[in-house]
Amino acid sequence: MNARPLGTIGIIVFFIMTAIPAVSAPQTVETKDGIRIIHNGKTGRWGTNPKAGLELIRIIGDIDTEDENLAFDTPGNLVEDRRENIYIADVGNVRIQKFDKNGKFLASLGRKGQGPGEFDSIDSLDIDAKGRLWVLDRNQRRLMILTPDGREDRAIRFLKRRLTSIRPMKDGSFLVSESYSTGPEPVSPTILLKRMNEEEEILGEFCLPVDFGEAVTNQSANGISTAIGGDGSPVISFYKQNRVEKYSTEGKILWRADRPLNFDTKVIEKGEYKKTADSASYKGPKMNLCSNGVAVDGAGRIWVVTCRRQIKPEEGIYISKSFGPTGLISKKVEGNTDLRTTDMFQLDIFDPQGVLLGTLPVSQFVDGIWIWGDRLYLLDRDHGAAYHQYRIVER
Repeated sequence: MNARPLGTIGIIVFFIMTAIPAVSAPQTVETKDGIRIIHNGKTGRWGTNPKAGLELIRIIGDIDTEDENLAFDTPGNLVEDRRENIYIADVGNVRIQKFDKNGKFLASLGRKGQGPGEFDSIDSLDIDAKGRLWVLDRNQRRLMILTPDGREDRAIRFLKRRLTSIRPMKDGSFLVSESYSTGPEPVSPTILLKRMNEEEEILGEFCLPVDFGEAVTNQSANGISTAIGGDGSPVISFYKQNRVEKYSTEGKILWRADRPLNFDTKVIEKGEYKKTADSASYKGPKMNLCSNGVAVDGAGRIWVVTCRRQIKPEEGIYISKSFGPTGLISKKVEGNTDLRTTDMFQLDIFDPQGVLLGTLPVSQFVDGIWIWGDRLYLLDRDHGAAYHQYRIVER
């Protein structure tokens, strides 16, 4: 592959919402078990007059770059601080990369280790109201709270539970999921999201899973992406269910929404766990992917990365790693990483009440979405190892 150094993209690109033929009922609303459920039709409320668009600003990172500061390995969460500095969880390289608002590299924060400000594995990255970075080290069961320059402000050990995907709340508590896949046998989740304090006390519980009748399937099929709006309300999108939900800070569900998809959401083949006297094996379920992330903008609108179709075999990237006592020994990537465009994804935009406003097509692979101010980021984790930074343009 040819090295492609990264720079600011000078061409402005606009994505215009495509009009979809109108249907007789854009959405219907029902109440079931006390839950308000919005069944959205194909036509969003904006119709053929879109109220928002995206303007490409720059791309940060490239899988073929020779600049080690932009050479991400399995990039993850992205956050901005009040000065619009950008922090990227470079998970595979066990570091956090800091850039200024113009995309200029500033510093690498942290390194592999178990001391102050060091990481063994970065599970998630977020930022609190004080501008401190929250870094969850899953293997060490440790939450590190760092200053913007990477100094450790404090560390919290979790002894009772193995937690994942931490999100700080305004009152100092945090939303978190609990890992159910680290024990000797698979365990079905009971509650998908919890609000906790530093003592691991549960202050609230959010989001009931669907029981698919088998623990491995239950783990996979109930995977979620979480964002917190400006009012503190958590919003959840399911990776493999046609299900978007909004909750109060106390854990009460405010609404549930769905939208038309171009494929089935049923379990194609259940997962399987087999155990013998000498070994154990897992086989994941076969299900279609519905979404790949959720974010909330300053107006309270909910942006969901939705699949228009399933990935084609020629689009897939397959990564295998081997580990030894000291860590990673080798990494093998199979697939066409030169392929950077696809029509697989779109952005569905909902209003704060769960009504579909409109749809934006995107032409890249998307593995995550974040919104900070009027800036929207889409992650291409495997094909490009890059973040596409856009500006949300109101019309």
